[in-house]
Amino acid sequence: MTRYIDLASALFAFTALAGCATLPTRFGSRSLLGGFRIMEAPTSELPIGALWQQGYGPIGPGAPAEEVATRRSFDSLSLSRAARSGLEIRMAEYLGLQPQSSAKLSATISEISVLSVRDPAKLGYGPGDTYVSDAMKASKITITTEDAAEADLLAGMVSQRVRVTARGSAQGQETLTFEGVDLFFAYRVVRLEKPRDTGPLLSRVLKRPYAPGW
Repeated sequence: MTRYIDLASALFAFTALAGCATLPTRFGSRSLLGGFRIMEAPTSELPIGALWQQGYGPIGPGAPAEEVATRRSFDSLSLSRAARSGLEIRMAEYLGLQPQSSAKLSATISEISVLSVRDPAKLGYGPGDTYVSDAMKASKITITTEDAAEADLLAGMVSQRVRVTARGSAQGQETLTFEGVDLFFAYRVVRLEKPRDTGPLLSRVLKRPYAPGW
């Protein structure tokens, strides 16, 4: 059977020892350690295993559910200031908050899982093909904003069908936690390459996947 070698997995796995990882990152042209990139907008569905077309995004439904496995889980990510700001902007847009509310919002994500294609060989792709190999999703998100924006925040959560599991007020700020949302927020794309000899296909991380909205 054809074997696939992910050249970045060893480095990423090293940071995820004992089921917990701290991954510094920045937005822009840089990616998360291991080739993961934070999405332009969180989503509840992501076609892991789908072919990837630069400038367009994933094509098709992706791998069947039974061919997608949870490779690792960890509690939280440690983000740079720029990354945290970008994430907060993404969450504000996802919840439909007004700009004046978004500017005073802070967000954290936790209970994170990494989902990957279980057996890439079963996808049937060949040399030159590029596909979505992995994705990160968060099951718990905590948002803090000013009390005046609470109504907008709650309305945004209702529109996205998320359930508030905890809330609290302090010093003019409202903190809301919602769980069980399983929002995908980062993904990784790889390109299959045929080595010069007759060895197995190589799976190389695409450093700068690009598609509008991704």
